[in-house]
Amino acid sequence: MKLTDYIHGRGLVVSHVAKKMGVQRQQLNQYNGVTRNLMNLGTAQRIANAMTELGVPTTVADITSALMQKEE
Repeated sequence: MKLTDYIHGRGLVVSHVAKKMGVQRQQLNQYNGVTRNLMNLGTAQRIANAMTELGVPTTVADITSALMQKEE
């Protein structure tokens, strides 16, 4: 699964999550596709914190689990 699909699936907009993190939307888009495996723990935690602050409780485990799912 792509990170952007996960964020949208949780009812959020990628640009809102990026803004809450203090980064550009394109920086979150880099975790789509094959490079998603390069996300480090700190980045996953920042994404989870931003999503939680926007009203969608999220953990690092939620993010990593979703990104590891096979795309159909």
